[in-house]
Amino acid sequence: MFLKALEIQGFKSFPDKIKITIEKGITAVVGPNGSGKSNISDAIRWVLGETSARQLRGGGKMENVIFGGTQTRGAMGFAFVRLYIDNTDRRIDVDADEVIIGRKYYRSGESEYTINGQNVRLKDIYEMFLDTGIGRDGYSIIGQGRIAEIVGAKSAERREIFEEASGIARFRYRKNEAEKRLDAAEENLVRLRDILGELEQRVVPLQKESEKAHRFIQMAERRKQLEVTLWVDTVHKAREALRDQQRKLEIARADYNRISKEMDEADAQTEQVRAEIEALNRKAEQLNLDIRTITQDISGADARLAVLENNRQHNDAAAQQMREELEAAGRSSEQTQAEKERRCAEREKVQQALALLHEQEHRLTGELQQILESSLASGEKRGALEAQLAGIAQEMTAVKV
Repeated sequence: MFLKALEIQGFKSFPDKIKITIEKGITAVVGPNGSGKSNISDAIRWVLGETSARQLRGGGKMENVIFGGTQTRGAMGFAFVRLYIDNTDRRIDVDADEVIIGRKYYRSGESEYTINGQNVRLKDIYEMFLDTGIGRDGYSIIGQGRIAEIVGAKSAERREIFEEASGIARFRYRKNEAEKRLDAAEENLVRLRDILGELEQRVVPLQKESEKAHRFIQMAERRKQLEVTLWVDTVHKAREALRDQQRKLEIARADYNRISKEMDEADAQTEQVRAEIEALNRKAEQLNLDIRTITQDISGADARLAVLENNRQHNDAAAQQMREELEAAGRSSEQTQAEKERRCAEREKVQQALALLHEQEHRLTGELQQILESSLASGEKRGALEAQLAGIAQEMTAVKV
């Protein structure tokens, strides 16, 4: 086991990341005063777990080991040191040929320890280097004035150094840890005895409370069973209600679809009825126009008939007057034969005119009869149309309802 390399960044006078390789044999670091030679040994002590800032010449604050900056360079936010140790002989109890110990400290006070990249406790690093002489208190690092301290130290302090060198420090550490655990266990036993004494005094009341608690547990279990039964029954009823509602919903949906279909059909029928009503209205308007025309024709025919009747009466009067004149002429003398013949000729003309008037009267009477029949038919048709319109209006009212 030997030291292979040292990697430093941000520690004291090393702002940049550097790696110092150490070969087998003797390696010396030389330089003028103040060049940072002691900072290398301080970095080794620091990464091995040194917690005293005074031992590192940090002025009492651990954050002083972080590079504080210069006039041309700013301060660092952390200090980082990594130690590479060859472990091919397995002197350290780690299953690896190389052990890398790392420590990182931030100005906020947070600190990290790692072994081969895994975060560990400071105690783990301390126990790993017991009996190796490399620990923070080991004899492998001897700083300025350390020899004088060892010579002037008390026997107990020198004994610790000799035990570290002889390899029994590990066992003494384990013994001390075991004694501490035994003392803690003894204290726990004393406390348990006190607690046991107090509990013995409370056995009878606690027994009664235990019986009550046992009964309470039984009642709580019974209550739980009843609640479960109630919930199961409630869930069953809820499911039945849900199925019933689903059935009602399906029926409602079917009714809705049916009613929607019927409404669509009714709308179609309504549109058809509206079209028929419009057609009937147009037809009724045409019939009213025809009726007004026929009424006007009837009025004109009545006027013409009255004129013809007046002409006929005048012609009858004229004919009667002519008959009387003819009769008077027949009784006259032969001198009036020429007048008689003239009167006969006029009579024939009058008779022809009367025949023509009778023919016109007969024709006009037929036309009047046709006009009257057409008027009656138009009135009946109008009544039928009005009845049909009333029925359609009733159907539209029923559809809207």
